[in-house]
Amino acid sequence: MTDETTTRLRPCHLIQSITRAADILEAVGSNPRGLTPAEIANRCGLNHNTSYSLINTLGHLGYLQRRPSDGRWVLGPAIAERAAERAAQVEATSPPARTGG
Repeated sequence: MTDETTTRLRPCHLIQSITRAADILEAVGSNPRGLTPAEIANRCGLNHNTSYSLINTLGHLGYLQRRPSDGRWVLGPAIAERAAERAAQVEATSPPARTGG
């Protein structure tokens, strides 16, 4: 996900490790087959050691999950949990639906 244009447009005050982790989540999330660590590193423009450390951290936190069958990484259960929490927040702050009348 990190390309020359994206890197150039990022404000300098952002935390690099967090933007890299977000890039990894976006790369994995956009590929339904999952990705190998090497594919993640290549797509995100990261060296393999950095990618490996971020992938394992995201996996430990439940944001990524390694499929035992093929070793590919897919989005983990923590992503669905955060999405459900966000949906509940939106529902709680949405104005009540109008009824016809």
